[in-house]
Amino acid sequence: MTTTYDSFLPEIMPYVHDVPEFVAINAIRNSAIEFCNRSEVWRYEYPTINSVALQGDYPFSSTSLPTTDCEVKRIYQGFYNYTPVIPMSTEDLASIYINQDWRTVAGNPRYVTQKTPATFTLVPGPIVAITAAINLIVVLQPTRTSTGVDDYVYSQWAEHIAAGARARLYDTPNQPYYDPGKAALYHAKFVSAISTAKADRNRGLGRATPKVRPPRFF
Repeated sequence: MTTTYDSFLPEIMPYVHDVPEFVAINAIRNSAIEFCNRSEVWRYEYPTINSVALQGDYPFSSTSLPTTDCEVKRIYQGFYNYTPVIPMSTEDLASIYINQDWRTVAGNPRYVTQKTPATFTLVPGPIVAITAAINLIVVLQPTRTSTGVDDYVYSQWAEHIAAGARARLYDTPNQPYYDPGKAALYHAKFVSAISTAKADRNRGLGRATPKVRPPRFF
């Protein structure tokens, strides 16, 4: 479920005087995007995907994401047919496949890369079609047109995202709420919160790091 950005306004409007509500909403959206992008706290187990023979490229369907207000920032972890595939950048793949075009090589997938927020590529591309072969955990972030953020993100980090929004607003010249001192103060709080949130998420809030678990055989 999604919490709309106007839910953050009580953390903004009483403290940033004379700011128009639509300006505050835009600052909240930008802060939420940056927070999710840098902290990677919003993780999601994407529904399993069927592999297609001799096809390496696959789309992320917006209907398979928890909300149309989000997009995939990066692939955190994955499996192909119960075997781990390693997330790699396109640059790393080019260095691995020095004498081959990694975009056209076929075989048993060992790596996965993301070309755009809407697509990913298995490398090598699978030779055979397998039902529910691709299992991924992805990091999500709000889109530029989003109207809200995941309930979990809001419940855990609303105050910190609001701090980032306040920093942005205080750092707007030629506005009655322009205040460089407060901008620096709240930006520092925001950056510190990102580091803390990322560390906490990677520790699984005291548990082992979340992992995609292949189904057991019986």
